[in-house]
Parts: sequence; structure tokens; C-alpha cells
Amino acid sequence: MATLNATNLKHASSGSNNIVLNADGSTTIASGAGKILQVVQTVKKSFFSTTTTGSGVDVTGASVTITPSSSSNKILVSCSGYYGNGNNDSFASLYLTRVLDGSTDTGIAVGDTRGTSTRATMGAGLRNGGGDSSTVARHFGCEFLDSPNTTNAVEYKLRILVQVGTPASIGGTQNDGDANHQSYPTFITAKEVAA
Repeated sequence: MATLNATNLKHASSGSNNIVLNADGSTTIASGAGKILQVVQTVKKSFFSTTTTGSGVDVTGASVTITPSSSSNKILVSCSGYYGNGNNDSFASLYLTRVLDGSTDTGIAVGDTRGTSTRATMGAGLRNGGGDSSTVARHFGCEFLDSPNTTNAVEYKLRILVQVGTPASIGGTQNDGDANHQSYPTFITAKEVAA
């Protein structure tokens, strides 16, 4: 009877996803398109507040850096948290931004041009019908598949642009006076996805 001397046997399958039978009898799954190669996450627990209006500012600590292993791979970025405001009539926008080779791009995941509306990734406005917005925190979240086309380090940041009404906050209600008010973490996660 013939003896098969082989290091690996590949099971026939579609695409580049193969089950590899090793000589010692163990199996491994060859990486292929869609596989998650690495995951990096930042959890920001601290509260952020700004009184800046009319220009975007970085939300301190809400950023994550990932270095792709191949320029053809994609980066799946997700961000979630809660925003608040101390003003009862406030309008703000949130942006998922990419920083690559010293250049910041705020337009990687924004809505289309429409009239004079603000193009943004997420909304962060509070109108509490004459009530107290400082006691309200609303959820925001997004997920975006980016193609940075690089093997250099890529940083993704959360930014806020307040048009009207401050102080605007990320991380919970603006008011922290009693147990009816909340503090929440902000999450930003980057996953490298094989092309």
C-alpha cells in the first residue's frame, strides 16, 4: 500500500478559504477574504464636554489606531456612545474621521450634499420641548467599512461639531447631580478585514 507523504492537503472549496490538513493530522483554516485579522478597541470612560461652536473638535480619548498588514485590506470601524447637552435647544453633529500620514479626513462617512444641511456621520441634537436637556443622554452609533489603501498606521477619531447650544457632552447627561443622571462609556473599535 502506498504511503502519502505530504505536508499539507487542501480541501477543495470556493474562493480562497481552505481547510488545511497538516501532516500531523491537525487542521487549520487558511485566511481568506472576509477574515478578521486583528481587532483594536478603545473604551473611553471619562466624560467630555465642550463649549466650542461653529468648528469641529476631537472628542478627547475617543480614538483608535490600527496598522493594516496589507494595503488591499479594509478596516471595519464602529463607534458608539451617548451624547448630552446643557442647553434645551441644541444642534450638533458627530463625525467618524480618519487620520493618515498626518492628514485628517472628516468626510469618509458622511451623508450626501442636500440643500444647506450639514453633512455628518451621526446627529447629536437635543430639543426637549422646553424641558431640561441637561438630564437627557441619547445614544449614537455607526459602523463603516473603510479602504485606507495603506500599511501605515491609521487613526480613527470621533469629532463633534456644535452649531447651537452648549455645553455639549459625550459620555452621559450634562447634569450629574443625582442617581437619575447617567455616565456611559464611549467605544471605538477597528477591525482589519482581509481582502
